[in-house]
Amino acid sequence: MRTPPIVSPDAWDAARRALLATENAHTGARDALAAERRRMPWMAVEKDYRSETARGPARLRRRPEPGGRAHLRGHGGGDGRGRAAPPRRCACPARARR
Repeated sequence: MRTPPIVSPDAWDAARRALLATENAHTGARDALAAERRRMPWMAVEKDYRSETARGPARLRRRPEPGGRAHLRGHGGGDGRGRAAPPRRCACPARARR
């Protein structure tokens, strides 16, 4: 394995600043991509999805109450071929207990 060269403190600081500039540009690009992903349009779920839960079979309700809104699917709701995405797990203990 080749190791990086040993350099003076000034050369190391210059390399660190160059890397920091690259990292900042990457962070900005990642943030812009995340913002674009959040602005993705949603689409109404037309299929009757069913799944097995700890409480037994469950289905995605069309309208939770009269005049209510239908469930919508965002960018992570499936593969585009009518198959549902795997369930998401929440690391938040308060939500996990529900």
